[in-house]
Amino acid sequence: MLLSLRRQFLWPALLCLQLAVVWLWTQGTWPDVLIDFGREWDVPLRLAQGEVLYRDIAYFNGPASPQWNALLFRLFDSTLRTLVWSNTLLLGLLLGLLYFLLKRITDPVAAFVGVSAVIWLCACTQYLEVGNANWICPYSHEVTHGLLLSLCAIAAADAYRRTERKRWLIGAGVLCGLVVLTKCEVALAGLAGVLVLLCPLVVQQFRSSNRVGSTTMLLVGFSFLMPLTVAVAGYATVMPLQDAIVSVFGSWVHAMQGTVTRSPFYLAVLGIDNVPLSLRQLLGWSAVYALALGMPVFLSRRRQMSGTRKLLICSAVVVIGFYLLQSWVPLDFYSSPRPWPVLLLLIGGGLLLNWKQFAGTGQQDVAWLTLSLVVWAGLLLLKLGLFCRLLQYGFALAAPALALLTALSWHWFPRWNVGGAGDAALRRGAILFLLLLIAVPHLGQAARMRSRHTVPVGKGPNQFLADERGRTVNTILATLSDSLQPADSLLCLPEGVMINVLSRHPVPGRFLNFVPVDLKLFGEQAMLEDLRRAPPDWIVLLQRDTSEYRFATFGVDYAMSLGDWVQAAYEPVGEDLGLIVTREQGFRLFRRRAVPLPINSN
Repeated sequence: MLLSLRRQFLWPALLCLQLAVVWLWTQGTWPDVLIDFGREWDVPLRLAQGEVLYRDIAYFNGPASPQWNALLFRLFDSTLRTLVWSNTLLLGLLLGLLYFLLKRITDPVAAFVGVSAVIWLCACTQYLEVGNANWICPYSHEVTHGLLLSLCAIAAADAYRRTERKRWLIGAGVLCGLVVLTKCEVALAGLAGVLVLLCPLVVQQFRSSNRVGSTTMLLVGFSFLMPLTVAVAGYATVMPLQDAIVSVFGSWVHAMQGTVTRSPFYLAVLGIDNVPLSLRQLLGWSAVYALALGMPVFLSRRRQMSGTRKLLICSAVVVIGFYLLQSWVPLDFYSSPRPWPVLLLLIGGGLLLNWKQFAGTGQQDVAWLTLSLVVWAGLLLLKLGLFCRLLQYGFALAAPALALLTALSWHWFPRWNVGGAGDAALRRGAILFLLLLIAVPHLGQAARMRSRHTVPVGKGPNQFLADERGRTVNTILATLSDSLQPADSLLCLPEGVMINVLSRHPVPGRFLNFVPVDLKLFGEQAMLEDLRRAPPDWIVLLQRDTSEYRFATFGVDYAMSLGDWVQAAYEPVGEDLGLIVTREQGFRLFRRRAVPLPINSN
């Protein structure tokens, strides 16, 4: 029995050890010094101080994540350390639950390999200059929280399928409602995964008894609507009901309107800004996968061939084939995950085509859970379009696919149609080859990014390591300390809320960022009117190239009305150079004029 317990806890213990190693390796490098994460810190900070989301702070996602982080700030302290430890614990919970569910559909070793891949490639590492692409300091807590809630909902629905205990059904419904209060693309995937588990069971219940089926539908519907109703009712006490509904479901409204999704930035995110290139990379990497996995299957027919000879032939063919493919289309190693949506589609299709094998057996619940996870992971990849990747949003959206494909291939592939000696080992070797082909370039890039984060920013529990931009931020913080009174308000343009949080100078109005995507979401005129109602005492204009949105410079290429207002209502501290900030300067400081100048209509 003791040996059994050791085996049971060995793999989870090794997963915890790996997470600790990666966490310590990347410690302090998680947040970006200027982009996105300042918002993730400032919004719950303001909520903890008594402001109201949507009324006092313009926000485009659901309320669940900022309210959760605000609760943490009320219970503990409003520091970076609180967010780091909270997100680390939530990450551990997600990895543990992922291991449990993968073990249910595969085996402990396969689940261990799948979750290990997520730990090393998605949990804490970063691959781009801009930070926040990690689970510790994410660019959007709605994504990480939504994924955890979705996985919990799938686990609860699976538990209900196995036990038919009503508490699991109610839990799944409540969790689905909470997911809707995060981000729409995450919620859609989570809801679909839960429906795959529950819908067939409800149909079966209706066939046996209308009363049982109706009770199930009422319970799950009521529990699903409960958090949504509470959220809308709560905000309806401080704003009109219609505004409360639109605010709570803001991400859904913007998604349906296509406010942002048609922008050049999101076309690049989807990989449809250059469709021929995306298709070449997809086909090239699909050929690599087919070659690496197909050769062991082909050689398994040679039953008389020794395992060593099979290994040598397979290695030679795969290596030669890979270099021949490179001569046809230069393969980008960061595009290696592009075939994952195709693989998930094949797995889902294979499950459905062979469904009769599971019907009426003890494996039927396992098959439903597998299909649910495949649907969940596959729909999460929709936002990545033709450019499935671990970079940028992929750290979260592609993590379930990475874990699921790794675990399923490790469990199924060596057992499928095995021929002669050494076939299972050869197939596992092919899986390891693909994992290394993905992991080595990514971890090398992560190490390079880690080496660039050497500049300490902030103090005490708010300190972290930044790249060279941290020197500019430190200079800004020192300048603000010398020039501003403690109660002075501050606005950073076009974005830089992290400076507000670190300096403890509040943003006076509803809007935090003024990059092109925010102007598209909220409207430049509405943002300008808000600034006129609550003008900041000081403005920091940062050197921020926003070319990814097709408009590079604030006040010159976009936000011209805002730029005119800044020049009329504020005077520069130092030489007057208009709104141009050179890379050498890094920033410019403006103070509010006693008497604003007339705005030049030209």
